[in-house]
Amino acid sequence: MTDPAIQRLLARAPHISQVLAHPRFHEARKLYLDRFLAVYGDDPFLVRLLIETGRFLVFHLAIILQASHDPARRETWFTVGRLKQHPATFGLGASERQADHLISRLRAVGFIEVLRSDDDRRVRILTPTERMLGHDRDWLAAHYAPLTVVCPHDDHGLVMQRDPAFQLLQRRTSLAFARLVSSF
Repeated sequence: MTDPAIQRLLARAPHISQVLAHPRFHEARKLYLDRFLAVYGDDPFLVRLLIETGRFLVFHLAIILQASHDPARRETWFTVGRLKQHPATFGLGASERQADHLISRLRAVGFIEVLRSDDDRRVRILTPTERMLGHDRDWLAAHYAPLTVVCPHDDHGLVMQRDPAFQLLQRRTSLAFARLVSSF
């Protein structure tokens, strides 16, 4: 955790007691719960697919890895192999078979497509569908909603409008934080 930018962010982060003491905390918490529940709605299949920690992590890693995918740099390609490497970073070892099963489930619900690389036909490139990206934008908006209550002076317009460019930038930036999370 030697990245100076991350160190600056951590130094400015409010302590949990400050957040809990905010006069509008209860309102923000209710808004968060309402929005979070709305993201999953009444679709039990989607809830079951994404509620388990490993599956939830793979879902978000898919969005994050796709955001950092650069066709000109093979090491950034969002491949099946690259997706399988990342859960171990978080201490969530999954077998190759489990990862393949989850990718199949994400394909079955229309969240992900598997394509062959034009440069190397042996490589399987994963691509989140618009349905998956839309779900992620809803998820981001649900998580930022409380900030619109407790920090109304900050501009959260892009995330609340579900702006795809904001999503791409936010998720691309998220990859750098994986090192921070895995160091705890």
